[in-house]
Amino acid sequence: MAFLTDVQELKPGLIIFRRTDVKHRNWYCRVRIPKEEAGTPDIIANPYKTISLGTSDNHEARSKAFDHDAEIRFKVKHQVPIFSKTFAEVAKEHVDSQKSLADSGQITLKRYLTVEVYVRLHLIPYVGNLQITMVGEDKWKSYPAWRRQNTKITNKHGKESDSGTVTDTTIRHELKTFRSIMHLAAEKQYIRERQIPKSRILLEEGRREEFTPQEYRALHTFARGWIKQTTRTVGVWTRTVAYNYMLIMTNTGMRTMEARNLRWRDIDERTDGHGRHFVVINVRGKGKFRELVASQNVADYLSRIREISRAT
Repeated sequence: MAFLTDVQELKPGLIIFRRTDVKHRNWYCRVRIPKEEAGTPDIIANPYKTISLGTSDNHEARSKAFDHDAEIRFKVKHQVPIFSKTFAEVAKEHVDSQKSLADSGQITLKRYLTVEVYVRLHLIPYVGNLQITMVGEDKWKSYPAWRRQNTKITNKHGKESDSGTVTDTTIRHELKTFRSIMHLAAEKQYIRERQIPKSRILLEEGRREEFTPQEYRALHTFARGWIKQTTRTVGVWTRTVAYNYMLIMTNTGMRTMEARNLRWRDIDERTDGHGRHFVVINVRGKGKFRELVASQNVADYLSRIREISRAT
């Protein structure tokens, strides 16, 4: 290369040199990567590695060059990455992999776009071009505090604004993406497995606000009138089932996924020692199972659904 000067070959595949395109007189070394031992794509594509030795002394430069040559040979032998990537580069690889999953239908497009926003607006600005090998547990633990001070969000049109607040739920999802990026780095051998953040960040669980009594009454009144607004058989059936499902969920605390998975075999009507009727409902959602106990009025709502289903 034209900018090399004072070239000295220390051994086949190892040289030291100065550069004509810089003002200082420090030495550099260039190490040939042994092709017969190259086991990763980055080595095959880049058969040389150039390193700044940080000294103008010839004797010190030669010693450092031999040290780097030995270190690179050790890395090649043990399949340790030689060409380090930045966090931003690996994060973009993760986004690309999510795009491929969305294109093949393995995840939704919405999920891909959410991850892309997490990476572009938050994780890359936070970690940036720091070498992926330098991203440690401290960087992981410091993210929530940084995120609360940098609360930019993006709307559906892609415009950024300052939200003023960010929820712990949002931070938790962003940290999951952070960890996924580090997992990808480990899979591609950019980092060691032990560099993946393992500690838990203590954040409050995201909870949806409950309906106020006034809101519930308004919803209840609207739903009854909503059924009467249609005369179509299918419409009456759909609205009646939805109305009674709403009553069941509000009287049991049943979640949406649990309601979707509910089957008649999961429902058991019982009587206590005083002759009072109640209902036991076994529900499941997101791989978890639990038992809900409700009063007789829930049994009445279930009976309405059963009756209208039989009638259609």
